[in-house]
Amino acid sequence: ESVRSAGIKTSVDVVSEESDRFCRIVPASLRHTDYLILNEIEAGRTTGMKVRNSKGRLDGKALVRAVEALSELGDMELVCVHMPEGAYLRLRDGRRLSRGSLTLPKGYIAGTVGAGDAFCAGMLYGLHESWDAAECLKLGACAAAACLKHPSATEGVSSLRAVLKLSEQYPERPAPVE
Repeated sequence: ESVRSAGIKTSVDVVSEESDRFCRIVPASLRHTDYLILNEIEAGRTTGMKVRNSKGRLDGKALVRAVEALSELGDMELVCVHMPEGAYLRLRDGRRLSRGSLTLPKGYIAGTVGAGDAFCAGMLYGLHESWDAAECLKLGACAAAACLKHPSATEGVSSLRAVLKLSEQYPERPAPVE
């Protein structure tokens, strides 16, 4: 609590792995967290909820339930879950927002390493700059798309201007949650 009282914002992002540690470790940290940004698999493992069906399709209603469950674990300013289809977030005041990822052309994706981290970095940059949630989601999606064009974790991401320009080049998919 002394960190928060000093005005320092905290963010949690986790590493995807095959274990049961999510439901033991992540919830305990959320009472000290301002921004929780994770992917749909991590959200599911943390809450014990399946957010994809047996065919691998995203279950929007289950995702909403998972985000609500995560929100109840702490007094967070924002809980955001990202996935290949886009992202969904809930703000402390109860507002919810979803945006689709960018529709990328065939052959564009050279590697997926670091795309989730790039999304998180875009979100955190926007939050730091006091952008509204929709613009933070847009930057997150653009940063992830930029990362996908190179097989390394960072080489695809360049300047802020170049990253945001991707939203002019490629249309946004429908939001994954209505």
